[in-house]
Amino acid sequence: MRQHIDSVTLLIDKIKQSFGTNAPAILIGGAAFEQMNYVEMVTGADKYCKDYQDIEKNLKRI
Repeated sequence: MRQHIDSVTLLIDKIKQSFGTNAPAILIGGAAFEQMNYVEMVTGADKYCKDYQDIEKNLKRI
């Protein structure tokens, strides 16, 4: 699944480059990240969500 993580990391980087300071909040999750530490740091995402409750909680903060 490493290729999925690399693809997500590249996509997040492109989004942040394109939007600059106006980039949307980026939430990620899924099986590819379950065994990974420091998901946000490695991928550049704003938040890693483990399940739908985590997504719901974080969407309320945005």
